[in-house]
Amino acid sequence: MHFPPARRLYRLGLGACLVLVSVLAFAPVDQPLLAASDKTNHVLAFAVIAWLADGAYPGRDRAWMRWASVLGYGLFIEAVQHLLPYRDASALDVAANALGITLYIAASATWARIVSAERRAA
Repeated sequence: MHFPPARRLYRLGLGACLVLVSVLAFAPVDQPLLAASDKTNHVLAFAVIAWLADGAYPGRDRAWMRWASVLGYGLFIEAVQHLLPYRDASALDVAANALGITLYIAASATWARIVSAERRAA
């Protein structure tokens, strides 16, 4: 199957991001690595994952599956962390993941409306 170059880049980026987030999520670390807050890291990571997933698998007909899959990945992380003696699972982390996805969806919809309005005005 042949995919457009941009979609291929999004898929490569998504795969790399999932590997990186998994390594960070399962590593024995005490402090958040990027932002000052663990929850901020979750929001940012899942907004980026949502953006990459949207570019890798575009289309409104797939939207519910895409967002459910991204959130499912967050649930998977928490399930694995529950089994690790040096990590803790957290419902608040899942909520932060969902917030990141939601913020991406809202920003994307807003951007689409702006672009559409500019095209109509031109």
